[in-house]
Amino acid sequence: MSEIINWAFLKNHGDERLEFEHFCFHVASCMFEDYGKIEYFYNTPGSEFYIELKKPLTFGGKTYNQGEVLGWQAKYWRGAKDDSNSPLDADHKKELRKGFEVSMSYRPNLKLWIVCTPGSFVQKEWDKLVADLRTINCSCDFASWHREIFEDFYLKNSSQFNGIFKYYFGEKFIGLNTLFEISCTTLEVLKRKYDVELHTASDFESSLLSVVDENVASQKIKGFISRLKKHADNDRKMPILNTYDWGYSKLSNRFINYYQEDFVLRYRLIDKIYSLYYNRDNIVSKAEELLSLIDDYCNNRQIRVQIVNEEFQQIYSQGHDEYGGLNDYLTELGRRARVLESVLTKDDDFSKENLSSFLLLLSRKYFQVFAKPGYGKTHLACSLTDNMLKRNKPVLFFMGSSFRNCDSFQSLVLERLGLNGSMSFSDMLDCLDFLARVHHCKLPIIIDGLNETAPNEERWKEELPALKVLLDKHSHLLLVTTCRDKTDYLQAIYGVDNYTEVENHILLNGLVKEDLEVTVDKYFSKYEIRNATVEDFGAFENPLLLKIFCITNKNKSNIVVNNYSLVSCMDDYSNQLLSNISMHKGKIDKLAKHKLEKNLHRASYILFENDTRYLDFYNQFAKIFDDKVYDLINEGLCFTFEKNNGEEQVQYTYDMVAGFHIAKSILHRCGEEEDFKSFIDSNKGKFFGDKRHTLAEDIIKSLFYLVPIHYHKEWFEIMPNPEVINAAIDNLDIFLTSDNGRKSFVNILTETECTTKIIEHLFNALYEKVSTYNIGYISSFLPFFTKQSGSILDQYWNSKYATYDVMQEAYSILHDRYVSNKFKNADLLAFALLMCGITDIEYRENFCKQAFLIIKKNNDEGLRICSLLLNTSDPFVREAVISVIAGLGLHSKDWKTLKKCIDVLEKYLQNHTTTNVVLLDDLETLYNYAEVTFRQLHNRELLYKYADVKWSDKIEKKWALFSVFDYDYDKSYIRPLFIPDYCHKTYYTSSHIYGMLQNMAECLGYDQDVCSMLQNEEYEKVSYRRQLKDKYAFKYGQAALYELYGWLLLNGKLENEYVGTFRTPLVRIDPSFPIVLQKRNLFTVFLLPKRNEDLGNWIKANVSDWQASLIMTKLPNRDGDWILLYGTCYQMMSEKHANIYLEWNSFLVQKDISPDEVDLEFAEFIREYDHAFLEELSWRELINTQTKHTEDNVSILVKYSFSEWNTKRFKYKSFVCLSSEICQMLELTFDVDRLAYTFANEDVSTSFICDDSMFFFLRKDVVDKLLEMKKSYLYIQMEEHRSIIGKLPDTIEEPEIRYNHKVSHKSYSAIPIKNSIGE
Repeated sequence: MSEIINWAFLKNHGDERLEFEHFCFHVASCMFEDYGKIEYFYNTPGSEFYIELKKPLTFGGKTYNQGEVLGWQAKYWRGAKDDSNSPLDADHKKELRKGFEVSMSYRPNLKLWIVCTPGSFVQKEWDKLVADLRTINCSCDFASWHREIFEDFYLKNSSQFNGIFKYYFGEKFIGLNTLFEISCTTLEVLKRKYDVELHTASDFESSLLSVVDENVASQKIKGFISRLKKHADNDRKMPILNTYDWGYSKLSNRFINYYQEDFVLRYRLIDKIYSLYYNRDNIVSKAEELLSLIDDYCNNRQIRVQIVNEEFQQIYSQGHDEYGGLNDYLTELGRRARVLESVLTKDDDFSKENLSSFLLLLSRKYFQVFAKPGYGKTHLACSLTDNMLKRNKPVLFFMGSSFRNCDSFQSLVLERLGLNGSMSFSDMLDCLDFLARVHHCKLPIIIDGLNETAPNEERWKEELPALKVLLDKHSHLLLVTTCRDKTDYLQAIYGVDNYTEVENHILLNGLVKEDLEVTVDKYFSKYEIRNATVEDFGAFENPLLLKIFCITNKNKSNIVVNNYSLVSCMDDYSNQLLSNISMHKGKIDKLAKHKLEKNLHRASYILFENDTRYLDFYNQFAKIFDDKVYDLINEGLCFTFEKNNGEEQVQYTYDMVAGFHIAKSILHRCGEEEDFKSFIDSNKGKFFGDKRHTLAEDIIKSLFYLVPIHYHKEWFEIMPNPEVINAAIDNLDIFLTSDNGRKSFVNILTETECTTKIIEHLFNALYEKVSTYNIGYISSFLPFFTKQSGSILDQYWNSKYATYDVMQEAYSILHDRYVSNKFKNADLLAFALLMCGITDIEYRENFCKQAFLIIKKNNDEGLRICSLLLNTSDPFVREAVISVIAGLGLHSKDWKTLKKCIDVLEKYLQNHTTTNVVLLDDLETLYNYAEVTFRQLHNRELLYKYADVKWSDKIEKKWALFSVFDYDYDKSYIRPLFIPDYCHKTYYTSSHIYGMLQNMAECLGYDQDVCSMLQNEEYEKVSYRRQLKDKYAFKYGQAALYELYGWLLLNGKLENEYVGTFRTPLVRIDPSFPIVLQKRNLFTVFLLPKRNEDLGNWIKANVSDWQASLIMTKLPNRDGDWILLYGTCYQMMSEKHANIYLEWNSFLVQKDISPDEVDLEFAEFIREYDHAFLEELSWRELINTQTKHTEDNVSILVKYSFSEWNTKRFKYKSFVCLSSEICQMLELTFDVDRLAYTFANEDVSTSFICDDSMFFFLRKDVVDKLLEMKKSYLYIQMEEHRSIIGKLPDTIEEPEIRYNHKVSHKSYSAIPIKNSIGE
């Protein structure tokens, strides 16, 4: 028994009496903490501590009820001769009686009073004491705890008590000071790597710091619960679905039921969490229980979410949503659901704060952190340690390199703690676990740099799993490891190829975008770098690079920060190191510097030669550097000194610094270019083999920087082999800043046949850059992109951008001005156009529109990019490029710009055998625009250059047609080519048409197997966006149809939509790229009945007088009178059982015809153009080949409805505008960017467009001029449609009629006529 408890060991802790009291408290706490909160304060009245029961407790054969109190009195009374006996004489009894009296007055409900002593009392004396105490309170029970009792507790449940007993009675005391000494020593070694002032904590680190401190964690959990409860209570004040909302009638019953159920169950869960856990004292210990509750909710919610999303898509597909009102309504429904859900449910990468993610973090026992070199692994480890030390919380911090040569992880930890032979590793963990519990925290065991254990890093493959098994038994211990994310290390340490396969992995991406500018400013301020121009903050995501850059550029002003200057600072740093150490009496000793540099080469080469990262201090390092040894060590940033199993070693502080100096030593030895080639070839295994040098990654990186300096050629120019090219792809940023580097690399890629592996590798590298919001120099790769087949582009580029999140992140590079301002227009435009190859229609449209906005900023550069990309094999990209060029031409206000656009398209047509109808149509439209606007005539012969091209309809293997064209597309666009009707005849059979399409699609790059594979993969990723996607196969099928339509038009075997054009229904993009107007309401008048009881009167009423009042009116922020030429207004509310639709239409009538004589049967109020470009409507009369025009009136207006007719087209709002005849007659200019007409630089038209109304006004003086020129007046017809809808409540009498249609008219004339507005 004496082996379990030895009271003498309490001296190791300090005051024996106080430590005995602490020991008793911890034993009681361990046994009873689940039954209530133990009160333990300084000078607690009567007893050392109490517990008020929050639930019944059975102890010592008796049950104590909720609300009753247990108390403990600890007396460190040791027998003079025998520790097994504690004295109990009269004075001791008196002292205990007094303590009990005070305890009873302080806690009257005290039901069990436990006296703790080192030894047991004599039974007879204890019985006398108990009898005496019962005279004070006969209902209280008494118990004596002493060594035998304590040891009995331990023996019956050693796993529960082992930590406490080892902590207090182990031969070697493990306290805070012991751990602090180890951790502080590690911090001291790493102090040059970690700067407290400059550190910026990641979201993960902030969360982890909350987890390790129980008090902070408890506050955090309660904060989340409080927020949830507050949000839920506020949200409940509103109906889940408002039946008065405009969009409610569009919702299906299935959607309504599941959407409402989702809210009800979420409210119910939040109420349950609040009632069960918010007021819990030990809420942290209930984290897993709470997380399980939320997980059950999430699992059950999946089916509801799936059904709601399905209904969303069904509503979208059925709804006509010209102005986006339905989309806005549904978006708001989704947003409201996500507001609460985002605070509740988990985010696995811990980038968003919510309850579930925090609980998940709290429940984890180990965190395995990965990052690239210099991306913050050591900063995280040091910061976590530093914060624990500042909070006076226990932490154990080791460098991975410390375990390089030890027998085992366990043996080294025991050695560092001074426990070898005195305690097992398992007991030590129990002891640490208890220490953490004492300090109300989780104790992190941190190992920074598992990869730095090389060449013995494989030891972790066995030791980490064993350590995790032990940690799983301890609720207050955490393991935090850091490691590089390189495959070599992952295979050696974890036996996996990717860090995502490692359990509980965390990836650090360096400094996050939101913190970059602040952090850079912080560094620049400390190092006094002034007025720096930072071209790309993204490069500073690597904190190491930022620090070295600041060191090498300290006190400098007006420097430009780009990728090249960042890499070159390594060279500057090396030079500074040599100069500083070579100083003698304030001057650089050149001879000493030369010698030092030579020795640095020598030492570095030994690392390469021996495939190691460290040097023996005495036998290698000291011999080489002689008297400069301690200068180099003390410099701190370059070399670090370590002890490993008695060996004293030196290594470069950072792998990147080591790699740079090794690369320099290699070039120093090689001399000539041929020597360098021979050296690389003879050491190929160390650079590129399966057993590469441990620092190969950093050596290669530095060689790409240094080789051009030494040989005035890039490494891949000297050795254009697959290994070097692949390595170059890994290090793009180093040479992309150099004009020669970019050009020579792209030349190699385009002039040689690259393997599929290289092609895939480069696309992956470019994608990785995009995913970190970096598209710098992407335009340089356009020759590489245009060399690839469409199939390759789809496999390795387009298919990467399938999901909403990935597309939105890519789009934000262009849409977010903060990000886009960092890049040149050439790169922005190239990226926007390259992204037009994706299958998502919505985002392809977004990227295409952004491309147009970008090219308007820089025409010449933009047209150069477009000229290159016209050669792409991707049909979607080519279509976008043609449209963007045409759009620039149509928007141009000068002949010079328009001519450049025409030249680019003509050059492409001259050099490529194509009958692409989009190209022919856009080029012909530019010809027409040039002739009308600038009087520049054009010969159309070029358009017919390939009319005689022969098409083959013979096929070897027939397509599965449905995999390329859907039924509706086939019916609308392909079958009319072989099925005649009354409007047109046909010249080919179905087999001819489909055969020609199949052959052309295959010529254009269609690969059925690849398209099928990609389609299946994409459908698995994007279930709810499927309706917004084109098929990969459709890309090539549509392109083939473009070619066929163009060829048929050229040969007169297909009728165009408009006379003299190449316009067809196939057109998808309007190159005008109309800008969406901000929503503007003309009025806020409520036209529906205020009460259901008013329906009978409302259906018979009319607002014709009010309608007429809008025909000539004043407008907000506009001078003078304005004339309404067109208007629509729709109001509907299902709760009111009513809807109303109003319309205003106008046209010209000759003065000699009175309004009463107007024949409305043949009146054409407004001509609608389904296939016209908005820009051309102001200057081009488009005559539909099937349309007959009346001569009795003149249509003033035309309606642009490009997107109404075809769901596959890009979406543009419909718009009413003036006919080209009227526009030219009045000499008006149409500003397509503002959708307004101008005269003499003044706006003469204005529109009010919102979800349920559209109004078009022309200034009164312009209307008067038109009427005078036409010798006409304006005839305005006003229509009013009223309907009563749905089943009326039983209390409402059924109206006489449910539908009422009224038509009235007014006239407006500059010279008043009867019944005119001007009268």
